[in-house]
Parts: sequence; C-alpha cells; structure tokens
Amino acid sequence: MLAQAGLNLSKEELLNKVSPSSDGYEIELTLMAEVRGYYTVAYKRLIDYVPGFIDLVFVRGIEKELQSFLVSELKMGTPAGSALCASLLEEDPSITLKRNELVSQTERLANVQRELVMFGIRR
Repeated sequence: MLAQAGLNLSKEELLNKVSPSSDGYEIELTLMAEVRGYYTVAYKRLIDYVPGFIDLVFVRGIEKELQSFLVSELKMGTPAGSALCASLLEEDPSITLKRNELVSQTERLANVQRELVMFGIRR
C-alpha cells in the first residue's frame, strides 16, 4: 500500500519510523510519562475524595444538629408541641374524602363482579 502511494521504504526504514529512535530524549520522555502518570492518579484520587469530603462536612454536620433543631422547633415535650405534631400528622380532609369515595367505588365494583359471577358471566 505504501508502494502504491509512492513511498518506497525498506522494512528497516519503516521500523525505524515506527519504533522510537535513540535521539537523546529518552530520559526526558520517560520523565514526562511518569509525571503524566502521577498527575492522572492524583486527579482521579482527588475526584474520589470530593464526595467523601462533602459527606463528612455537610451530611454528618447536619446529622449532629438535626435532632436538637427538630426538638426545639417542634417544641417536643410540651402541650403546644403535641398539638403541633398532631396537626402536622393530620391528613387533609379533601384527601380523606377522595379516599372514602374510591373505597366505596371499589366495594361497589367488587359487588357487581360477584353478582356477575353468580349469573355465570366471567371476565
């Protein structure tokens, strides 16, 4: 293929072009490769440590303060706190109404299905 392209090279000339020659820069190239390898390992290690650091500083920091914050803000252990917690846990009346309607509808459909089975009509 190279001969067809007009490059008439011997096997030795081709190998010299492909393989690194001893031009006096092997030491520098080796040093550059080692520095590049160290840099690659260092930045990957840094990338691995960042999420752990965020977890340590922020998530664990919040964990220490969260319980005391909730106890103070929800006024736990006081009558006002009990009322506040009860109101926070209370379900919205519109959701209760919708659930009751759906339960009633499900029961009606189950009754109709039972009656159809009794008459021999199946799904």
